[in-house]
Amino acid sequence: MNNELAQQIFRAGLRGELINRLSMTPTGMTDNPLYNELFENETEYRQLYNALPFELVSIGTEAYLIRESDQTEPYMVVARNIQVLLDLIARGLQSCGLMPELIEPEGFGLTRDYIDRFDKEEDFSDILHACGMSRKISTEIDNVLLGRKIANWNQSDRLVLTTGGKAFFTELHQEEPVVSEDQ
Repeated sequence: MNNELAQQIFRAGLRGELINRLSMTPTGMTDNPLYNELFENETEYRQLYNALPFELVSIGTEAYLIRESDQTEPYMVVARNIQVLLDLIARGLQSCGLMPELIEPEGFGLTRDYIDRFDKEEDFSDILHACGMSRKISTEIDNVLLGRKIANWNQSDRLVLTTGGKAFFTELHQEEPVVSEDQ
């Protein structure tokens, strides 16, 4: 285990960020050294986090998440908000006649104009308010999805999912679970 990378991984985990297989850079997607460190030493990291009140969760083969072992209410609220935002994005794509592939990590991305259209949908606002999110969907996307590295604004200022975000999105729209705690 690399001590410097282990510290960066732990800090990212405390911030609730996904550790994605690929990272967005100004020149495109590149391998993420934090993900590689976890992948290459997964057994050791699982043992380390199991000794603490944390657990290492695999998001398919695309990302890792570090969370508290005892899933407290704040964690459940964040998880719900992530799911709600991903569902609203999927509904927005569908209502605009756009394919979900548009927001995949290597996809073209979703413009801010489209996201602003989502804000005008009354049922979208009602859903956000019912979940305790009272700001515009674009602000909630920035706070919840970008803040946890589930999505990024690409070089063209378009919203795309990270590799882990894509795994979450896929999980929401299929029957077989992607998230595993014992992979």
